[in-house]
Amino acid sequence: MTAPPPGLKVSLPQEVIDDVLWQLVTNARQHGGDTVRVDLSVEQAPEADLVRVVVKDRGKGISESNRARIFDAFFTTARERGGTGLGLTIAQSMLRAFHARLELLPSDTGTTFAVAAPVPRLQRK
Repeated sequence: MTAPPPGLKVSLPQEVIDDVLWQLVTNARQHGGDTVRVDLSVEQAPEADLVRVVVKDRGKGISESNRARIFDAFFTTARERGGTGLGLTIAQSMLRAFHARLELLPSDTGTTFAVAAPVPRLQRK
């Protein structure tokens, strides 16, 4: 995990952050195995009023055809392993309730998601 700059804060409840990160790591393990490497980093986004939490795994990645459907409710490629196709949909909905978003980023290897969340108004430059 790459540490964020000192004092960087987001306007999200801790429970939402925990649930969304748990979902992303669970997806990485479900599709890449228990030994898949998952990297987390926190950075100030180019937009000064956003913080990005980037979750990157070194698994097999998501096919181009599946990338377009990844946030659709009930879409899963892991039904035989207990996947319901609701995890990313729910994570995205929770974030939207707080004016944040979940993004699937382009990635040469594995899969990369970013949680883009607003910073508190007093912290904005």
